[in-house]
Amino acid sequence: AIILGTSCRKLCVVHGAARIPFPSSIPSITPRDTMSSKAASFVRFTVQEGKLEEVVAALKDAAPGYRSLPGVLSLTFAQTSANEIRSCAVYDSMASLEANGPALKETLASVVPLLAEGGFERAVGEVVVEA
Repeated sequence: AIILGTSCRKLCVVHGAARIPFPSSIPSITPRDTMSSKAASFVRFTVQEGKLEEVVAALKDAAPGYRSLPGVLSLTFAQTSANEIRSCAVYDSMASLEANGPALKETLASVVPLLAEGGFERAVGEVVVEA
């Protein structure tokens, strides 16, 4: 199960439960007048040996529904090694990123059991450069 919490800056998996941080608790590193209002979420999935195809299939099934949520501008997954997938989701605002936390939890429910121990790490931030 994924549990929402505010105690970690990155998403952590502890005894099968993941805590998703509330981004508003993360201090900004750039001046407010130079930032985009957009926010991004980056997730690293470390997949159990032999489960990569299952994870990709689950993500392919879940992605269109999550992508269609209000405030989600884009959602991309890339395989970065034999047992690793990384994602980047861009939102129209930090508020949208935070509001979609429960939907993220639901979307990833079928994926989490296929991950290695400690295999789900999430970082969030404000978009500072967009080309």
